[in-house]
Amino acid sequence: MMLVYVVLNLPPKTLSNGWGDQVSEKTHDFLKALASPARQRIRLLFSQGAELSVSEVAEQAGIGQSTVSEQLTLLRRGGIVTSRREGKIVLYRRP
Repeated sequence: MMLVYVVLNLPPKTLSNGWGDQVSEKTHDFLKALASPARQRIRLLFSQGAELSVSEVAEQAGIGQSTVSEQLTLLRRGGIVTSRREGKIVLYRRP
């Protein structure tokens, strides 16, 4: 757990895994995406291959839309979900 704390609280360019090795920004984003109970709950919604909008995720997870939008952005940066636009709606799913 300490490794995740260290990784999440350092700027990406100075990340260290505690053993003197540098951690890439991609690894940082991935670990950060996994480090929240809310993001874990959202991630589970996509486990069956569902493709969901922000409002659908918010409704199913019981979280506000603005919070869901922020969490999905972090999950997308971490490579946990991908997104595509369909008109005005952005749909998210597992890669």
